[in-house]
Amino acid sequence: MNMDQNQKAMLQEGVTRVMTEDEYETAWRLETHCFPVEEAESLEAFQCRFHQAVHLAMGYFIADKLIGLVCGVQSDKPTVTTDSLNKHIPNGETLCIQSVCVDKGHRKKGIAAGLLRSYIEYIKQLTPRPKRICLCAHDYLIPFYTKAGFKVTGINKQFQWGNAEWYGFELTLDE
Repeated sequence: MNMDQNQKAMLQEGVTRVMTEDEYETAWRLETHCFPVEEAESLEAFQCRFHQAVHLAMGYFIADKLIGLVCGVQSDKPTVTTDSLNKHIPNGETLCIQSVCVDKGHRKKGIAAGLLRSYIEYIKQLTPRPKRICLCAHDYLIPFYTKAGFKVTGINKQFQWGNAEWYGFELTLDE
């Protein structure tokens, strides 16, 4: 089965939808299982950012179980900074993706790619629409994000989280 077939099967198997405020703890549990300890947030910090912009959190569910998550905040900065991920600026020109994660038992099935594609289409429908979507990720994810249409902007020195270097990515949204 090729990736397109996997993605079609993924969309038939589960449901992609915007999350609700009461799902923050479920989302936090998934995120903490997907990220190394030094990159995971406390429940309190996650809850704060989740509630600031719950309309920018999208989940992929199978039988009402959260399997994948993409969430972000809007910013008035042109790229992701450490501070920009902690405060939602309504109507900000940049959508900063904070997390793209899929439960370990469901990886390599096209779920992350399908969820990210659905998220991008959802963001394009916002009014007013952000001018760009930005994120930071480790170097091994460069092929994944470039295939999704993002441009690598290089090592992002404005973003510090954990002990590793982070690469910046940007997707400019058409007018």
